[in-house]
Amino acid sequence: MTMKFPSVATNRKLIASTEINKKIANMTSVLKGYWAADRWDIRICPHPSAIELSKNPSLRNRWVNFDKVENVWLKTELKYFYYLHLNNGAWNAKSVWIRKGTVISRMMGFLNLKYPNITSITEVPIKKALTEYRTYLTEQKVKTTTTNYKLDVNQQKVTVHANSYYVTHLKQFMEFYEDFYFDGEEWEKDVWNRRKLSLPEDKVNPTSYEYTINFKGFKNNYFKEIVKRYCKLMLNTASFSHVVDIASKLKEFFNFMNKNCEGIQRIHQLTRNEIEQYFNYINLKGLKPSTVTGRISTLDVFFTTIQRYDWKDTPSKILIFQEDYPKVPKALPRYIDEHILEQLNGKLDKLEPYIATMVMVLQECGMRISELCTLKKGSVITDKEGAELLFTHLSLRAGRSSTIITSNLSFAKWEEVFHDPILTAALTDRLTHKSHVVNMIGPSYRMRETQKWLENSHS
Repeated sequence: MTMKFPSVATNRKLIASTEINKKIANMTSVLKGYWAADRWDIRICPHPSAIELSKNPSLRNRWVNFDKVENVWLKTELKYFYYLHLNNGAWNAKSVWIRKGTVISRMMGFLNLKYPNITSITEVPIKKALTEYRTYLTEQKVKTTTTNYKLDVNQQKVTVHANSYYVTHLKQFMEFYEDFYFDGEEWEKDVWNRRKLSLPEDKVNPTSYEYTINFKGFKNNYFKEIVKRYCKLMLNTASFSHVVDIASKLKEFFNFMNKNCEGIQRIHQLTRNEIEQYFNYINLKGLKPSTVTGRISTLDVFFTTIQRYDWKDTPSKILIFQEDYPKVPKALPRYIDEHILEQLNGKLDKLEPYIATMVMVLQECGMRISELCTLKKGSVITDKEGAELLFTHLSLRAGRSSTIITSNLSFAKWEEVFHDPILTAALTDRLTHKSHVVNMIGPSYRMRETQKWLENSHS
């Protein structure tokens, strides 16, 4: 059993109190009509998700009550906190009325008791407030922790204790305004939001829900700042999700150093001895060779990069060698058994047409879901000019990358579409050259050949 609570922000670089007061005044100008009320009735809420939820006959919580908030400044901040998250799509009505709105009373009772005269929630240090709030809830006989379960590296279920929803809600509220009133650039924060970084499209996977890089939890502030500088540099060349992974792995390494090698306060102090201690640590965790390789590679590239760019604090000698990397078994293709595919394909007519098409494309092309979801979609213009454009497109992409084309017409009927027999013949010839033509209602050639290859490789 482990006890693990999320770390809290410690960066208190906020705008002046007069500017905070101006922002709160602006919040009041935004909270008009329905949103200005101290009690939000879901039956008359204009938000689409609230209109839908209000139709549920089993809904018990009709109101979100702000009327018990005695401090007018906190009331405005709290209402705006709810308003913004509901209307920017971060939350929906179920989150507000069924979960978050039910814990306001305890939270505001605590703030009314402990901090009745503050003019902003940011006047209270987060760590101090959370400690006091846990004590307050315990005295009220309210649980401050909840029990969750997760799988460890050996796929065994382990118990994890985390903050209860009461504590989590206060933490979210306070951290939101730490960020909202922050005086500085996004790079200076301990949590980077990719929506505020203006990254180019090729750095972001639009199908990913991950939109933050979290630098909280570093035990040594110096190493945290080094990693933040490095991650900012890596965002010039690497994808956002890759940099998220880099930050996580480097945090693990430097926290290990902080705990087990107390004399190491700078990177140039690292020796081969500390590196070997860390390698022993990750090897004893029961991780897959590919996972261990990822950790070693991240550290290796980090050291190499900061040395190449001549940073002030770098390793004094080479610390990682090729022999440190474990041998990774050659990955074999994974496939779905034919009888399972037959069952799936037999139910395609039950799916929405676009979902059925996606399933077939996945089967025949072996794409990742993210690759499929980001494919550009468009219809070919059905005239001679459209045929010429398609021919040019296929010629340019030949030998470079794939193009998926679906048609409900056989090649014999394409001349009726493009109205030019010579151009149509050239087009179909270019299209079928070194291509994989699949009849969508037939068996999967790719799956059959992969299965045959696997059977031969094991014989």
